[in-house]
Amino acid sequence: MLPKPLYEYLPYFCIFIAAYFLEIPAHPLQILSAVVLFIAGSRIWILRSKHRRPDRVTALLNPSFLPPFNKRFVLPQPFYEVLPFACLATGWIALQVLDYSVGQGAGLLLMLAGATVWRMRHRHRMRAMPALARI
Repeated sequence: MLPKPLYEYLPYFCIFIAAYFLEIPAHPLQILSAVVLFIAGSRIWILRSKHRRPDRVTALLNPSFLPPFNKRFVLPQPFYEVLPFACLATGWIALQVLDYSVGQGAGLLLMLAGATVWRMRHRHRMRAMPALARI
């Protein structure tokens, strides 16, 4: 069993090590390792987030629960969950591959958007449990 601090930061370690591997790619296996680490870190974070989120209790208590029409999201759930990680990865690739300033600016904006969405989801999902869910 992993120590709690290592366990909690594992997805972040995977993603940052993947970014480091892509910073100085020297071999195709290094790039492949970075991609696998990034996907693993993203998947670990998504699974933990899905398991720990307090709003999942609403769906468990009332399986027929359906949010109001104006609050439904159009994207399929798997695509929605991967979106911030895809923005981060695409922005990082744009920074590494594109040489002109507009492309690098777009890469930075994509990374900023991905990090912002990731942070917003984390903060929203880690709010205090509703009173009904604590029963």
